[in-house]
Amino acid sequence: MPLLIPLSYRGYTESVIHLLSAIWILEGRLQSLHSELECTKQREGKLSEDNRLLGEKVSTLEKECAGLGLKLKAAENRLEQELRAHEETERRSLVSKEEANLEVVKGLMADGKLGYALVCFDLELMPEMVNISRVIF
Repeated sequence: MPLLIPLSYRGYTESVIHLLSAIWILEGRLQSLHSELECTKQREGKLSEDNRLLGEKVSTLEKECAGLGLKLKAAENRLEQELRAHEETERRSLVSKEEANLEVVKGLMADGKLGYALVCFDLELMPEMVNISRVIF
């Protein structure tokens, strides 16, 4: 037998049905928002972990960079030192050759075998003139 609702309650029943429908819709929306919130929390946790790992990586790379900077500076200092030592050795060698050539010329002049000699003493401008065979008579 059908439920008979008096006319005076008809508006009330429609309001209740409307409210129940609204509650059902809102509960669905609330459940959807809870799911979205959970996904957002998971994403935030993952991003926080990624951020922490990146911070550690940055710190490691900064330390590595500082270490490499120190190694580079040490290598530059060693290179500069070796270059100075090489230049000094080269200078001594050239001075020794120049002194030897001068002694040969003095010896030839003392023996009377040489009237005059033109010797290049500027080794930086004409180093090929240092050779004894290049002494100009």
